[in-house]
Amino acid sequence: MRRAIDILIFAIVICLAGLASSVWSRQLSAQDQQFSASEVEAGPYIIYEGKVYDVSTFRHPGGSRRLQQWVGRDATDVLNNKHSSSDRRRLEDLLVGVLV
Repeated sequence: MRRAIDILIFAIVICLAGLASSVWSRQLSAQDQQFSASEVEAGPYIIYEGKVYDVSTFRHPGGSRRLQQWVGRDATDVLNNKHSSSDRRRLEDLLVGVLV
């Protein structure tokens, strides 16, 4: 029984390590992608703390107009002042690069 539990724990650790590695590599590759200010203005992107996020698939709870007013712009102040840390963490999946 102890051996089965050890194997199960090992499998869980391996799965979690693989998941963390996948997220880490996605973030590294996204941070390698560089965007100019004009590229951000032309696309469905917002800037937060120097990073570029693709918000084309994001649905803002306050409606699309709230989000659209920040597309192509730096939304750092509004995100820091009007959104919780858990709201800001939702951006992680939308990261596509950095502003240069």
